[in-house]
Amino acid sequence: MVDGFDFDDKWRLLRQRFIARLRERERNIRSAWEQVQSGRDGDGAARNLLFHQIHSLSGSGATFGCDELSDAARRIEPMIDPEQIPLAHPLDREALQTVETALEDLVQELRRISAESGH
Repeated sequence: MVDGFDFDDKWRLLRQRFIARLRERERNIRSAWEQVQSGRDGDGAARNLLFHQIHSLSGSGATFGCDELSDAARRIEPMIDPEQIPLAHPLDREALQTVETALEDLVQELRRISAESGH
């Protein structure tokens, strides 16, 4: 026990913070996606931001027991990965539709977790 909290207490607190921030992450993902989808992402900055948001959920979701969230994020990662698809090359119409469908699944999972936890 450190600072009056044991490991389980600290882990629960971190998990609660993670879940409390899921709505904010959803907004950030939607904002970046809107820029990518609209064609206003000439330098690829929005897709890069989107990739990092998704990549973060891929790892942190599993860490906090949200395996379905991690799975949904992992499905999206290769579709927008700047190392696989250079940022200077915009996604084509088919790729945009595929990502859109996968993002809908991810958002649905974000909302499910938030609702179940009362956030």
